[in-house]
Amino acid sequence: MLKKRLQHQDRERTLVIICASGGGIQAAGWTVQVLSGLQELLGESFTKAIGLISAVSGGSVGTMYYLDRFNKDGFLEESEQEKYNKTTSFYAATKDSLDAVGWGFVYLDLWRFIGFPFIVRPEFDRGTAVEIDWQGEMKEPKKIKTFGTWRKQIFDGEIPIPVFNATLVENGWRFLITPVTFSNTPEKQKQYIDFNTLYEACDINVVTAARLSATFPYVSPICRGSVNIQNNNYHVADGGYFDNSGFVTAAEWLDEQLNEWSKTENSLNVKRVLILQINPFPKSASTENVQGNGGWFMATIGPLLAMFKVRDPVLASRNAKEADLLAKKWENKVDIQYFPIFFPSESEISSKFAVSEFYKDGRYRPPLSWKLTDKEKQAIQDGWEAIKIGNNIQKIKQLWHKTWNMPNSTDSTPED
Repeated sequence: MLKKRLQHQDRERTLVIICASGGGIQAAGWTVQVLSGLQELLGESFTKAIGLISAVSGGSVGTMYYLDRFNKDGFLEESEQEKYNKTTSFYAATKDSLDAVGWGFVYLDLWRFIGFPFIVRPEFDRGTAVEIDWQGEMKEPKKIKTFGTWRKQIFDGEIPIPVFNATLVENGWRFLITPVTFSNTPEKQKQYIDFNTLYEACDINVVTAARLSATFPYVSPICRGSVNIQNNNYHVADGGYFDNSGFVTAAEWLDEQLNEWSKTENSLNVKRVLILQINPFPKSASTENVQGNGGWFMATIGPLLAMFKVRDPVLASRNAKEADLLAKKWENKVDIQYFPIFFPSESEISSKFAVSEFYKDGRYRPPLSWKLTDKEKQAIQDGWEAIKIGNNIQKIKQLWHKTWNMPNSTDSTPED
């Protein structure tokens, strides 16, 4: 699979791994914005080097729309001039789906809650309503894409391997919803299982796979597979319950691949690996001058906000340490570089950008739903414009073009 994907590279090869964190529609939009922006900044050679995308929740939704717009040459078929076009991956990823949730809750699930489940079809709920909404934003809405469709594209080298991380409710294991069989590791040595292993010979719609990864609390219901297989009829919950960053899956996959390649003298000749962690929220802010205002916002959103505030800083620190350990383990054979890409903080973004919806009274207000205002959508695009000239993105650009000597496109020479 990777050989076909990286075949445009000669001699020593470079592999890119993307980890797309969860965080609702904010994560979906930021994932697409960063990846499309990096293609503009680094060239097609960057996108064609992506071998794996490990995504969670909203990051899975963004990944779905991102890969949906790939062409047969293996990169995103969009330009910077088209970013406001309603057919782009960014527009699709940031399209409001909260109305579908509300409609499904009022007209479908309410009857179940009050004791009349027989009034509606058992397989139809607000989760299904969201899937219909998401399908309508695909590049070809009337053409249903399944894992079978993506599997062929993966083996043809057209798209990287996507992994939509979810959680199995009954045992707490990671459920890796991906078109390929993920690992040869014996089951007793791992705490995850992939879709192909659990539901052999079954297929699944791409929008369903993304929705299973994004069963965000109170929005999309935890669900069970329609294929009733004895002893395997699990309920599936949001991937963020286990790891909201997608990093664990990516690191385990890379380490296993490197072990396999080392046994065969690295037949793919991968000598450089770039791991990018896409975070849809800013780094944790200082605890100084906390106002502690109460009200309806904290009463309703507070529990979810606390989960993000506690979990994400811990994950960011852990991921950085794990990436460092992985780089040291393989430092004599493969150059592994890790970069987190955060949504900019107030101090990082210029006052000329329209970020008033995000920064009220100097504090960040994350949109933890599946709806963005026009100002919030604009803020995501402005956020990328702000960070792409910052030190972190410039370091990635320097690494890509100067240190690793990668071309701007697959048919050109490296930048001067």
